[in-house]
Amino acid sequence: MTGHVEHADTKRRIGSLEARLALVTGLVLVLVSATLFVELAARERTKLIAAKTGAASMLVALLATELAAAIDFGDADDAASHLDDLQGNTDIVSAAVWSDPARPPIARWATADSPPMTPPSANDPDGATATRDWLVATKTVTGRRGTALARVRVVFTLQPENEAFKTNRLQLFWMTAGLAATAALLLVALARRYVIGPLSRLAQAATALADGDLSARVEIRSNDEIGDLARAFNVMGKAVAFREERLHKEIELAQHIQTSILPRALEVTGLEVAATMIPASEVGGDYYDVLPIENGCWIGIGDVAGHGLDAGLIMLMTQATVAALVARDPAASPKDVVCVVNEVLFENIRSRLLRDDHATLTILRYERSGHVVFAGAHEEIIVYRAREGRSEIIATPGTWVGGRRDIRMGTVESSLRLLPGDVMLLHTDGVTEIRSPRGEEFGIERLCAELERVNEKPVSEITEHLVTSVGAWGEAEDDVTILVCRYRGPGGPPRSGQSLT
Repeated sequence: MTGHVEHADTKRRIGSLEARLALVTGLVLVLVSATLFVELAARERTKLIAAKTGAASMLVALLATELAAAIDFGDADDAASHLDDLQGNTDIVSAAVWSDPARPPIARWATADSPPMTPPSANDPDGATATRDWLVATKTVTGRRGTALARVRVVFTLQPENEAFKTNRLQLFWMTAGLAATAALLLVALARRYVIGPLSRLAQAATALADGDLSARVEIRSNDEIGDLARAFNVMGKAVAFREERLHKEIELAQHIQTSILPRALEVTGLEVAATMIPASEVGGDYYDVLPIENGCWIGIGDVAGHGLDAGLIMLMTQATVAALVARDPAASPKDVVCVVNEVLFENIRSRLLRDDHATLTILRYERSGHVVFAGAHEEIIVYRAREGRSEIIATPGTWVGGRRDIRMGTVESSLRLLPGDVMLLHTDGVTEIRSPRGEEFGIERLCAELERVNEKPVSEITEHLVTSVGAWGEAEDDVTILVCRYRGPGGPPRSGQSLT
């Protein structure tokens, strides 16, 4: 794991803006320094060749003057003597003079390593021509009357100049390389100070802001584009802090509204009631309510798809609609209540909120006799039968609310009977679907087993035990709602339960 992290850090550093700037700067400077090196080297060689050319031209001009008298009088030996005098010059490798290019030279000499000597043609001008290794100087020998008597050609070696050029070229290379390296380091240092550093501080501040530090700001150190970016970030940070504060207040208000409508004193004749709801986010989508009536009470439990403010708003609509319907007709049919709630939710969700959410909902009407009539599709109802010492799982057939305009055909009404000592457990899917670190769901069977373990305890302690068991199983990703009722019998006095939020 450590090696993987180190590899990721190395890869991130290699791909960072600083690394890319350094790479681009280095490449540009390499190209510039290479171009500079080639240009300076060419100029240095040209300079050396020019100096050699000037000296060679002067020497050949003097030689031509000396050869004029000897050639004019036809003294070949004297001409050869003048050429032989050049052998003391180590820069000269060959020399020759022709009175006629078509005939052999009047005089000539050459070293063993000299290049082949060719007579100058009539079109070859006087002057010096340089190759890589040789400098060939040509001059016309003129007589006393200005007539051309012959052409003399002297070949100079460029080995000394080539050696000097190699030395100078090496010095030029190190000089340009040093300049390039110095410029690269200077540019990288400037980029780090004026670009990379400010951007890094901006990135750190942005990360801190994303992690919840709303006070994160960047110090403005310049009036350039980086400074403008820092100022824009600080303005954004203030705006985010303002909106976060306003959102926090709105969420607090929504939480207050949500918790304030939950039943507080759960007093129902013949029943001992306790309940709790733990939202997975700031505002949950779970719903439960206990509405006492003369002959018993109405109990509602449901779950809006999703979390957050929209789910909380739909939950408020559900609670208000159920409460209004029960207050209007305490003896109403649970099926009718569910169908009317569906019509209200469908209109509000689809036409006003312009959303496609839905909710699961079960409405129960409890009577003192222990008879419970219910309708609506939600999680199974668990009833612990005290006489048999076992749990019974009762399905809630039906359909979701809010998804279709009319669900009357799919809504059925069912019933169950509670006997003294029986415990009825209602819950949302956040209880049974919570997963362990290994991915295993808590499940309804495990929930039944936990209920059976503590069935004789007060309902408030049963609720707390179930919440603790679910919390120890895994981390909740959905709202968790549990409502526990123990039936005391038709003549039992009202029992004050507890609502935990």
